[in-house]
Amino acid sequence: MIKKCKRLESVQRQKAHENWDYFRNFGIRERKLLYVVSKCPKILGLHLDKKLIPMVHWLATLETKPGEVASAITKFPNIPTHSVEEKLCPLLAFSQALGVPEKQVGKMTLLNPRIISYSIESKAFTDCGFSS
Repeated sequence: MIKKCKRLESVQRQKAHENWDYFRNFGIRERKLLYVVSKCPKILGLHLDKKLIPMVHWLATLETKPGEVASAITKFPNIPTHSVEEKLCPLLAFSQALGVPEKQVGKMTLLNPRIISYSIESKAFTDCGFSS
């Protein structure tokens, strides 16, 4: 895979293998993992302890059924590239301010993972009359 994707040439092999194994052990099948990496190769270069594990752990706290996080990452491979502090916490706070229960936020986020990429600060707070 690294040889076929030029964007992965700069990624350290050890880091790429650790990330690959992490996703595989987390429940993403190898066939699906090939798809995920082809859509978002930079996930193999992310720092495991600083980026991947916190993101997956945070998403797992929202999980209502086993395998939902793996399914969400398969649907939207960019999820692990987002920051928990910059994207997920504001999304959760915004949703709670609207009165959405945390379980529903989890369901909404894992069924439509693209919502994580939305800019809560600039769009939602302004559109809904919230000030940041």
